[in-house]
Amino acid sequence: MQSFINRQPGGCLHFRGESSLRNLPLATIALSILCAGLMFLPQPIQAKLYFTADALVTGDLWRLITGHLVHADFSHWAWNALALLVLGGFLEVRSRKLLAYSLLSGIVAVDLLLLSPLAGIDQYCGMSGVLNTLLGVVLFCYWRETRSWLVVFSALLCFGKVLIEMTLDTSLLTNISWPPLPAAHLAGVVGACVLLMIIDGKPDFPVPADVMSGRARFS
Repeated sequence: MQSFINRQPGGCLHFRGESSLRNLPLATIALSILCAGLMFLPQPIQAKLYFTADALVTGDLWRLITGHLVHADFSHWAWNALALLVLGGFLEVRSRKLLAYSLLSGIVAVDLLLLSPLAGIDQYCGMSGVLNTLLGVVLFCYWRETRSWLVVFSALLCFGKVLIEMTLDTSLLTNISWPPLPAAHLAGVVGACVLLMIIDGKPDFPVPADVMSGRARFS
């Protein structure tokens, strides 16, 4: 069932085909709450959720997912939670399937980096890499909806930020207790590009066609 937003006479918003409650970004909110709850776990339990290459060898495969849900500190979590609510909410009110595929694509892209020699780290946590996948998909969808060159400019700024972070080996917007891994942000961007190449122009892909064509928009 489609979950797009229309404006009725009198200025009220409604969601075509479903109640407004069902079209709230409930999955995004639930995921944000889950990440918040993990922050209050005792540190030894949190440590069992971090991505750690050595632990994966011994069979802790859940870390491939949970490593993206736990965070180094509350500042790290707060930045990512805010971005998740904005980006995830944007995608979810258009298509929950698109949100799910975006999250999956980001997780796979970042995990492939972490499993490769390119990462050069022993431990990783945080959602910023995956959020760059969501950001790429959001910018693509908003471009399709508006055809605004401001979206293109924003995309160039975001990509330039990632390149600067990789060059300086630092994070420009956050300051957390762990060393940053800017390459994870680039992996997230690559994940968005791969997903969009798969989805775009394929009407049989399980994402509402209106979303990818730009016909689903605020009016």
